[in-house]
Amino acid sequence: MIFQNPEDRDFFIQMGWTKPSRLRLIRGSGVDVNHFSHQPVQEESEIPKVLLPARMLWTKGVGEFVDAGRRLRQQGVEVRFILVGDTDPGNPDAVTEKQLRAWQDQGLVEFWGWQADMRSVYSQATIVCLPSYREGVPKTLLEAA
Repeated sequence: MIFQNPEDRDFFIQMGWTKPSRLRLIRGSGVDVNHFSHQPVQEESEIPKVLLPARMLWTKGVGEFVDAGRRLRQQGVEVRFILVGDTDPGNPDAVTEKQLRAWQDQGLVEFWGWQADMRSVYSQATIVCLPSYREGVPKTLLEAA
């Protein structure tokens, strides 16, 4: 088994789920910097687009993201909040597709769902945001940078 942090590795050992000799710790998964190269900044005249690229889970900060968009709109700030990522119906922490559609119907967010070409998605964003409760060094933010 491969782990990116010692806490998870140690937890598996403590629980007796595997032998230490079968575990490897790596320094992260990294990003192909040639594929995810810097994109030009959008025109100032465009409405800013704030992007949350993640599985649609509450612990990824989806609720906080939507609330931030709601607050900015209430203050009269013109901005687009965009959720990009797959729903995870089998996960108890999942934001339901029904909830995502309700937020979209209320004009709070745009829900783009899963996207194959994230490089293109990142190039459309003014800000990439991940208000997650559980990320170390999030791959999505490394890709977007």
